[in-house]
Amino acid sequence: MQWPDTINVVSDGTNQPSTPTYPFQNVADGTTKGVTFVDADGKQVGTGTLTKNGNNVSVDGIPGGYKLSDLDTEGHSAQLLQWPDTISVVSDGTSQPSKPDNPTYPAQSIPDGTSKQVQFVTSDGTVIGTGTLSKAGNSVQISDIPGGYKLSDLDADGHSAQLLQWPNSITVVSDGSSVQPGGSTNSDQPSTPTYPFQSVPDGTSKTVAFVDGSGNQVGTGTLTKNGSSVHLSGIPGGYKLSDEDSQGHSAQLYQWPNSITVVSDGSSVQPSGNTNPDQSANPTYPAQSIPDGTSKQVQFVTSDGTVVGTGTLTKRNGGVAVDGIPGGYQMTDLDSQGHSMQLWNWPDKLTVMSVNSLDVAKYIHA
Repeated sequence: MQWPDTINVVSDGTNQPSTPTYPFQNVADGTTKGVTFVDADGKQVGTGTLTKNGNNVSVDGIPGGYKLSDLDTEGHSAQLLQWPDTISVVSDGTSQPSKPDNPTYPAQSIPDGTSKQVQFVTSDGTVIGTGTLSKAGNSVQISDIPGGYKLSDLDADGHSAQLLQWPNSITVVSDGSSVQPGGSTNSDQPSTPTYPFQSVPDGTSKTVAFVDGSGNQVGTGTLTKNGSSVHLSGIPGGYKLSDEDSQGHSAQLYQWPNSITVVSDGSSVQPSGNTNPDQSANPTYPAQSIPDGTSKQVQFVTSDGTVVGTGTLTKRNGGVAVDGIPGGYQMTDLDSQGHSMQLWNWPDKLTVMSVNSLDVAKYIHA
């Protein structure tokens, strides 16, 4: 038997649709998500962001020395129409990406001493912790890798090409050790685990952001150290923690993170009355308890936490309005009717995205 890299296919005799449909067409306008760039061998060479802009899909963060594997002569890529989690790249022909003659990497343009928060994710995109990426001279350092994990692309010298991309999420794999904090065995946890929360004084509390799988902020809550456990309050209506096990435990909390990933709990209605699989049938939101006419100042931040402006959030006639969105930006979670679920959580920070990102793929109308 052969194990081929290419498999030939032929028509099954049915007709091609006159009006093709693609997964991205079912994605709400303005939606973004993190993606992984992989080479022909399946090796991760970086991370980036996929964005739905009207009838277009754009991708940011392609690693230096690479291009999308299926770019046509007009710069379009059919991969993006599938709204994938991984995107295949190849050498851009200027040099070998692994050893370019004149390498360029996002980290090279970052000022020395800069730090930012990143998420640690497994190969299936599950967030299992947060850490800090720091530019130190000509190198990039990462701290707070969760216990029981290591960077997915570490070479024999302990180097990781992911870090040179200055990413927002970093892929990790099991380091082969074996016990969870609760004592149950797990191949992804160390035999003698240490976690950031263990060094936090008992009784300490802090505010955390709740984010969905696309990185959109959907609310804020409070994380509290109580003895040998961590408690969380304020999970938005219609959501649950992304890594909650059958006993209600979440490994994310052991990392004492600043952001916590949530997923739909399977319920179904937004405060505005629109059906949405990510919202509860009987939702409760912080904004509902705010007196009508109340206003407060908020910060507008990008997905990496950079503050790009300030504005005003106002409870008005049973709804929530925001003023002062910076020019060139829009709310990350705007639906086709211009609604943003972030506002209902009455947050101190609102996540925005640029509306000027480069189109790399375009939907072709029949």
